[in-house]
Amino acid sequence: MNYLYESQPLAETNLLGPATEALNPAQALGQLSQLPVPELLMLMQAALELDTERVEELMTELELPEPELGQALTELAQNFQFDKITEACQAVLLLKGELDR
Repeated sequence: MNYLYESQPLAETNLLGPATEALNPAQALGQLSQLPVPELLMLMQAALELDTERVEELMTELELPEPELGQALTELAQNFQFDKITEACQAVLLLKGELDR
């Protein structure tokens, strides 16, 4: 588990880990933040349920801003790193004011 500290800006924290080497952390969060809240919640729910198939389905169903994001999220799911997907979704939802700290 990784903790985010107020002194460490979200844009500098690679929540998605090494699977997103093609994306810098700010790009990954920026692209996730372009998704509507209901889609972020669906993605987070699939990750919480450890549902690789559902994450993969969402990557084809959702209109992602960049294909690299879908590839990174699919890779994380296939490697059972659902915690990173969940943390990234939560960070974006916090930024959008949809979750309490």
